[in-house]
Amino acid sequence: MGKAKRRRRIDPSYGSKSGRSRASAKPPQDATIQGWLTSPQVSAWVCETLTISCPEWQEMMKRLLQELLEDKNHDHIIHNLLYRTDVGVNVSNWSLWASFHENNIIHAPDCPYTLATFVDSVLMGSDALIPSTSRNSKGFS
Repeated sequence: MGKAKRRRRIDPSYGSKSGRSRASAKPPQDATIQGWLTSPQVSAWVCETLTISCPEWQEMMKRLLQELLEDKNHDHIIHNLLYRTDVGVNVSNWSLWASFHENNIIHAPDCPYTLATFVDSVLMGSDALIPSTSRNSKGFS
């Protein structure tokens, strides 16, 4: 039995053009994206990650939100050349990431609070799924 046949036995939509994939999935609504990127959990993570290396992180997040709302089908990255930091969203799994330079080493962590986590917490009606962060942040809205 070939690889494709085995794969089709496991996942009948494998190889078919009608099978749902991430790329063909409908992008989330503007209000959902805005709620996620302006949530206290995302703001606290970005603040904790970029505050020391880039005091202009709030402006970067505002610009990222504007660009993302204009085109939700492509990844977006906001660069700050002065502080050598970047913030971006990967639209294939709707995760936020940030990168910064420290001692000539590039660090690029992913935010643990993805859009899926945000939607789940909203549906559950609480933020019990989200670990608390050590810093308090007022966000960037």
